[in-house]
Amino acid sequence: MKLTEMLLFGMVLWTLVGVLGTLLRWAQGDRGRARRGLRWIAGVWAVYLGVLLLVSLGEGQREMAAGAKQCFDEMCFAVEGADEVEGFFVRGQERERLVRVHVRVTNRGRGRPQGEGLIRAYLVDGEGRRWDEVRGLSGVRLTSRLAAGDSAVSEPVFRVAKDATRLGLVLTHGKWQPGVLVIGDPDSWRHRPTVMRLGAVKGEEVSTGAKTIEGEDIGAKTEVRRQKCEDTEAKAQGRKQRSGSEEVRGGGGESLGG
Repeated sequence: MKLTEMLLFGMVLWTLVGVLGTLLRWAQGDRGRARRGLRWIAGVWAVYLGVLLLVSLGEGQREMAAGAKQCFDEMCFAVEGADEVEGFFVRGQERERLVRVHVRVTNRGRGRPQGEGLIRAYLVDGEGRRWDEVRGLSGVRLTSRLAAGDSAVSEPVFRVAKDATRLGLVLTHGKWQPGVLVIGDPDSWRHRPTVMRLGAVKGEEVSTGAKTIEGEDIGAKTEVRRQKCEDTEAKAQGRKQRSGSEEVRGGGGESLGG
């Protein structure tokens, strides 16, 4: 358990004790002390939430390269690659594509089997657009329980826009869970999520290569046309020079005849 999680646990325990004490005083008729107790509890929580908000807004978005591990307690996740899924009908296929992400899930603990039962995943691109996982197309789920020291590859699938670039995977436990109140947690209130970049998607590399080759061909053709233009201009210049020489020789003959 992290220090910030222990702090939240202490806050909750202190609040429960304070509320019980306040209710007891209220029942005994000591309304003044009961109200002061409630104000103390509200004030401490206001300070805590203020610190939480400041930390969330002050921390920049964390980006992780492909292969780097993001861990939640004993469970770690790492992106090993991504590719486009062929052979599936996608509604709006001219505008969308299926991207499969290969995620290595590892239980680094030494005790009983574990899993992140609340974990959910979605993709974002460089523009901040979001796409949720397509259910029913993945094998091993991200929430699977693994024995201590074991690992498995989960392959969640996402339907994304064809023009999406700089794709990244975001892992979250959702909004309605204790991590929302943990200071500095990726799921905390108003905190920007941690993005695990996918790197090159295999379907995109072929397309990029084709565009590069096409660009090289266009450049070569342009160079050939430019060379032809230069040759044509050189030939025209040569004809002009020959024509001028003939005129000079003709003028000299006329002078001798005169």
